[in-house]
Amino acid sequence: MNFQPTEKQILDDLTRVGIFATHAVPFGDGSSQSIYKIKTNTGNLTLKLFTLSNYKRVQYEITLLYKIAKYHKFTILPIHKKPIMVCGGPAYIYKFFEGKIYSDVLIKKKYYKFGVIIAELDIALQRLPLGPIIISNSDLLNLPPQTYPNKTLNQLVVNATKLFTKEVLTTNFNLIHKQYIHKDLHFFNIIYNVMKEKYLIIDTSGISINFLPREISVSVGNILLDSHGNISKNNVINLLRGYDSIMKLNKIEKRAIPLFIIQKKLGEIEYLHKQLQLANFTKQGTEIIKKYTSLSVRTLNYVVKEYDSLVNFFSEIS
Repeated sequence: MNFQPTEKQILDDLTRVGIFATHAVPFGDGSSQSIYKIKTNTGNLTLKLFTLSNYKRVQYEITLLYKIAKYHKFTILPIHKKPIMVCGGPAYIYKFFEGKIYSDVLIKKKYYKFGVIIAELDIALQRLPLGPIIISNSDLLNLPPQTYPNKTLNQLVVNATKLFTKEVLTTNFNLIHKQYIHKDLHFFNIIYNVMKEKYLIIDTSGISINFLPREISVSVGNILLDSHGNISKNNVINLLRGYDSIMKLNKIEKRAIPLFIIQKKLGEIEYLHKQLQLANFTKQGTEIIKKYTSLSVRTLNYVVKEYDSLVNFFSEIS
């Protein structure tokens, strides 16, 4: 969103599409303020706002979510099959799900269960036909050009890019499956209800065709290191075993996990760096972005330095 809409603007526009709400409360911490909890007399809803330029993309996402719902009941499902216009841009609404962000949930076998959650979605997405569009490996393995004023970061990016390019040339991607994947499935994109032992995937805007191990690399990359910068072997192993209990990765796919972590972290750093250039966040929002950037840089640095040992580590998990 290019501006922060008022509650009255949101409520007035919702009334025009037959939704009579009493309150619209934003979620987010300053770095993301496009999701609102909508209170009505008949129950709560969630509103997701987009910019006007994303209308076709929003329609595509809604259509895709309806297809996914045939096979997966724990993904958000908009209540309208077309985007609604709210505050000058397209939006959709889905039923509010009561629970906590997965990162804040205290349950046994937390990492194993998250691996199961990822696999359950991948099994459902596997049932979606890939269609006639041919997507080349080069498109899926593309890295955006990145140059940063920080010399240390810039050198890390150069080293990571060189390593990624070299490993791509020696990896047999014919043995790595392609299918629809989420591409950004992590703890903050899952709402979990402990009492009901149910969950909801709340962010689905990145679903597209890609290499299967690219999916698990997201969550693995996020939990790879502990707060002291050491590898979290047990957590990673439990996550992979949870995933493997439902969705099997072959040995080549497991060996490719560090490769896709590099790709993901380079993408994260570029995205977060661009967000800082916008300079429209609160002080708290800016600090959060800097924190996430630091975490991505730390993980990328570790993977580059320990690449060969990580390849062996992942290939031996069973």
